[in-house]
Amino acid sequence: MQPLCENVLRTARWRVAHAFGTTVAGWLVVVPLRHITSLAELSGDEAAELGPLLRDLTVALTAVVGCEKTYVAMFAEAVSHVHFHVVPRMADQPAELLGLAGVTFG
Repeated sequence: MQPLCENVLRTARWRVAHAFGTTVAGWLVVVPLRHITSLAELSGDEAAELGPLLRDLTVALTAVVGCEKTYVAMFAEAVSHVHFHVVPRMADQPAELLGLAGVTFG
């Protein structure tokens, strides 16, 4: 069984985990349950579930960590597996740390 941080939420097609090695509390990673290496490989059902899931995670992060918005990004280079980063952006975040400035990838 995976640790809770690796299984924050599981749907029919996606698993949500806490990111590790980051500088932002609440940073989540959304991973498909099957191995795919390109966004073009998503099934229609996976794609249909992804949008509402990203919205629901943003609502949850707003409630739990008090973020003003979330950034969503996909980088499938370092790990050859499609996964989405959902990063909380706090209202009082300094201007020099907005966007990707100041973000450390693990």
